[in-house]
Amino acid sequence: MIDYLYRKDYDDTSELTIEEQTRSSPEQVALNKPSHISIYIVANKYAINGLMDLAKKRIRYVYGPHAPANSNLQDTVATFTTRHISTLKELQSFHEICKNSPHFVYKFSTLLMERVVQLETELW
Repeated sequence: MIDYLYRKDYDDTSELTIEEQTRSSPEQVALNKPSHISIYIVANKYAINGLMDLAKKRIRYVYGPHAPANSNLQDTVATFTTRHISTLKELQSFHEICKNSPHFVYKFSTLLMERVVQLETELW
């Protein structure tokens, strides 16, 4: 957010070193990387409309028709979304993205199903 206030842009690269990324699982790397959705949530909280627009545009780019298939960023966004569904479900813009991004919804629902199976296994 601070980056955006100074440069009207933000950096979405991981803060882990190359060595740490090599030793970490893909899920750990994904959760340590600021996602466009987390940027959107912060921007919404502080009513920074320009940052919300930029994050929303980047979310659409990540899952848009010109996005590379199976990109790590797509996995990062979907993973983050499953971890923060209780917050995101209240945002109308999240529902709009779901309606317009079938590839995202597929990844997201696949991760949710895996999470439900994991929880069921832990309960039984």
